[in-house]
Amino acid sequence: MADIADPPVSDRGGSFLTRALWNPQRIWVLFSGLNILILSVMGLTHWAGWGGWEYAQGPGIHDRFFEVMVLLGKHLGYGALVVGICALARPLTWRLPQRLLLFSGVSILLAYPRALLMELGRTTPYGGGYRYAEWILGASAGIVALTIGNLVSSLVQRVQLEASLRRTASQRAAKAIHDLQTEEIRIRRMVSDQLHGTLQFRLVTVAAELDGIATRITPNESTVSVAAELRALSDRIEEIRELDVRSLSHSMLPSGVDLGTVPAIQSILSRVPADVATSLTLGPTCQRLMDEYQPPMPMAERLVIIYAVEEAVSNALRHGHATSLKVYFELHLTNDPNRRVAEVVVDDNGTGVPETGVFEYSGLSRHLERLEARDGTLNLISSPGGGARLRIELPVTYES
Repeated sequence: MADIADPPVSDRGGSFLTRALWNPQRIWVLFSGLNILILSVMGLTHWAGWGGWEYAQGPGIHDRFFEVMVLLGKHLGYGALVVGICALARPLTWRLPQRLLLFSGVSILLAYPRALLMELGRTTPYGGGYRYAEWILGASAGIVALTIGNLVSSLVQRVQLEASLRRTASQRAAKAIHDLQTEEIRIRRMVSDQLHGTLQFRLVTVAAELDGIATRITPNESTVSVAAELRALSDRIEEIRELDVRSLSHSMLPSGVDLGTVPAIQSILSRVPADVATSLTLGPTCQRLMDEYQPPMPMAERLVIIYAVEEAVSNALRHGHATSLKVYFELHLTNDPNRRVAEVVVDDNGTGVPETGVFEYSGLSRHLERLEARDGTLNLISSPGGGARLRIELPVTYES
């Protein structure tokens, strides 16, 4: 049988890095600093524009390069102070107007010492006009950088909020489905017990009473027919009990399902006519897990698989006129120790699959919908033995 590929494992180191960066505060610091770096490089063009490159100290290229590095260091130092001081105040915990006021105040306050340093270091011309112009430019650069960082972090917060809401809704939906499945199984079990126990017992007692009445009737010409009718009625009640009530009880909860998936499949094959050869093969992993007495498959998934196998066997006998049935059952491990993928393959030697390639029988369509609702699959293809092959795959999550 074909193996099922394990789902990819997330890189734990990458996940840690993603969680570390996927933080609004760190995102704000990162993008604010990045904008400061960009604006610092742009400040070099402003410096070169007023002739700073031409008036840089020293005639050599090394002297000019040193001048450029000093100027860049002033820009970056100013930016680091602005971002650092604002980060200490944790602005993302503030309201938006308070954030903008903090960004503006810190940028304006620190931009003036920066302008003085640039003037004293001869990276700007002397004069109040140049100093105030550099002050305004520095303050504007700080405000823009911090505001852009705030915008990006706000978008991250919104994405995180929406993702959290989706996770919460998904968890609630999953819990609701789990509760419905639990309640459905409880009702199925209750109805099955009532049919198998109370109702069958009452039918048996009524049939026995009818037999008793028929036995006590004194046989004569006028009572022979009455006694025969009573016995016939008793036989009909017994037939209803044996066929209809048992069948209804089985549809509520298949025999062997409480013991596990494998016993239930074995019970299905045991009801097949004796002239049809049957076999059940367990995969190596499934056999090992059974030998280790691992917990059984959850009841909801167990019922989905059992009913699908029952439908496959029924179709093989009724429509395919098969004389041989082979069932293969395996549990594939995944990277999650509490999650496995159940694979069931039913092969027969009947008339095969219709050429149309569609699900001809309404029963299989219903089971396909049930499987797909649980991220499972159901495929009907030609069997190597000449008949039909029904392959079922269903992810199963075990309780830890």
